[in-house]
Amino acid sequence: MQENQTQQRSNARRVRSLVPDGVQATLVTVEMILGDDGKKMEIVGLPDAAVRESAKRVRQAVLPLCSPRFFKNVLCNLSPAFLRKAGTGLDLPMAVAFAALANGVSLAYGADLIVAGEIALDGAATGLRGALPQALACRQLGAAGFVVPHAAVAEASLVEGIDVYGVGSVAEALSLMGGLVPHQPAVGKSPTRPDDQDSG
Repeated sequence: MQENQTQQRSNARRVRSLVPDGVQATLVTVEMILGDDGKKMEIVGLPDAAVRESAKRVRQAVLPLCSPRFFKNVLCNLSPAFLRKAGTGLDLPMAVAFAALANGVSLAYGADLIVAGEIALDGAATGLRGALPQALACRQLGAAGFVVPHAAVAEASLVEGIDVYGVGSVAEALSLMGGLVPHQPAVGKSPTRPDDQDSG
């Protein structure tokens, strides 16, 4: 709930994700804010070539979810800054953060769930390389669940003790992270809304 309020005050959206680190995976926070005037998406925080290329995929994927007038300069920060970010698994969390910022959606589960996956230009969530070690990292980090494309659910679900949520698109992931619709995990139980925890 505190993370939720902080995002509203700062006009930023944050989604937790992971990047491969050998046979393990390291936690990365994706933070999206409006930048200076212009019409581009800039990524900072030591992104590799694949992550830099994802800016075009992300902008195209979220286009149907946003008003064209929103497409100003958007700054995406990947932290920790010292860690080299590689691969395409940051596509989905970046797209979710972008779409949430564009639509004023507060990410109710932004601090609880971890998101990773590659996306297509039409916004489809297509897959995730290394889903197994990333699911292990989710469990070690004590995350409430792991949000991945449907194609990665079977591999991620091999890890016991972590709820795995399969999504087919950026829009589905946004609805789940924003708490807009009920969503049943492929393995485990539905996450408890932060508001529910506060009221309990």
